[in-house]
Amino acid sequence: MALVLTACVAVILAMGLAERLRAPPEIHLTVFDGVAALGRHPPRIRAEIRGARPGRPFASPWMVARFEDGWSAWLWVNNNGQTSRAGRPGLGRGSHRYTVGLSELEDRMDVVGEGTVWVWPREDAVVWLDAGAIVSLLPLADEKTADAAMRDAVDAVKTLASGRHPVYLVAADGQGYASARRRLQKCGAPPGPAFWVTPGKEPSRLLGLKGVWPTIDGAVVCGPAVRKAVEKLGVPVYPVPPATVAAGTTEARDAWRSALERVTARRAGSGVKGN
Repeated sequence: MALVLTACVAVILAMGLAERLRAPPEIHLTVFDGVAALGRHPPRIRAEIRGARPGRPFASPWMVARFEDGWSAWLWVNNNGQTSRAGRPGLGRGSHRYTVGLSELEDRMDVVGEGTVWVWPREDAVVWLDAGAIVSLLPLADEKTADAAMRDAVDAVKTLASGRHPVYLVAADGQGYASARRRLQKCGAPPGPAFWVTPGKEPSRLLGLKGVWPTIDGAVVCGPAVRKAVEKLGVPVYPVPPATVAAGTTEARDAWRSALERVTARRAGSGVKGN
C-alpha cells in the first residue's frame, strides 16, 4: 500500500510539473499609435513584445499587422523584441484601428495588441501634452490612485483641445506606455494619438513628430528629458508638475491655468511652424 501511495504521489507531482512546463510563457505585447499627415507618407506602425527574459519571447521573428479594411503586412521582430515598418498607405482623415499579433502558423493566437493610426491634414494646429502631467506613466496595482491623480488636468486639456488637436507624449517603456494610454482613454481626455517618445531618443522622436504636423501651438510638459528635447525644437514650453506628484494642489491648478491662458493667447496669433 505504501508503494502504491508513493507511486500515486509521484504521478500527481509529475503531472503538475508537466502542466507548468506546458503553460504558455508570460508575454507582454504593446502596439503603439501611429501618426500621419493626410495625403503624405504612410504612418509607421510599431510594436514591442516582451517576455520574462529580455528579447523575443518566442522563436519566430515574424508578426502580422492587420487593418480593419483587410490590409495586412508582415513585421520582422528584432532581437530586442521591437518591430517597425511603413503601414497602410492612403488612409483618410481620422482614426484607424489596427492590430498586431502572431500569424496563423503560430500556436499563440492569444498574443495580439491593438493600436490606432491618426491622420490629420499637415496644416492642422496641434498641442503637445506630456502624458505624465495627466496620468501616471507607471503600472499601478491600484487603479483608483491613478484615477484620482488625473482628474484635475482633464478639464484644462479639454479646453486646450478646442480648435487644435491634442497629441499626448508618452515617455515610458512599453508597459508604461500601455498603462498611460489606457488611463488617458479612461479619464475622458480628448481623443488623440498617444505618441511614443522612446526613452533616450526624445530629440529624434519629437523631431519626427514635428515633421508630421508642424503647426504646434505649444507643449505642456512635466518631464525634464521631454522638456529639453522640445526646447531644442523651438516649440514654446509650458511646464506643469507631474500628475502623481502635485495632483489636486494649488501649484498644479495654477500651472495648468497659466498654460491654458498662454496657449490660447498664442493661438490668437500664429502657431509654431516647421518644414
